[in-house]
Amino acid sequence: MRSQRPPAPPAQRAANTENEHFSSFLLQPPLAATPQLAFVRKTSEAFKTFQAALGGGGLFTPVLEVVKRKTAAGESYFEVLTVAATDWLPAEQPAARSEAGTALPAP
Repeated sequence: MRSQRPPAPPAQRAANTENEHFSSFLLQPPLAATPQLAFVRKTSEAFKTFQAALGGGGLFTPVLEVVKRKTAAGESYFEVLTVAATDWLPAEQPAARSEAGTALPAP
């Protein structure tokens, strides 16, 4: 069962990972066993999308473009670059097409 909103980082972790440039989120990929901490630049469109989606506590299952980066000290972290789609489920199923390009009747 999917939760109504992605988990937020624990308060203590968020206090150590949030700053004036980045916000942190725990991402739960569909097949991964554990969530991964990822960062979003507060000036990005992705951050605005996160804020809008999570502000009301709604369901948010986005498709994200994420990159793995390294700090100057060599520590790895994930950064969310863009929100490719706000839901990984398609809004509508496209009509099935025959080889001739006409719609097939629904089953």
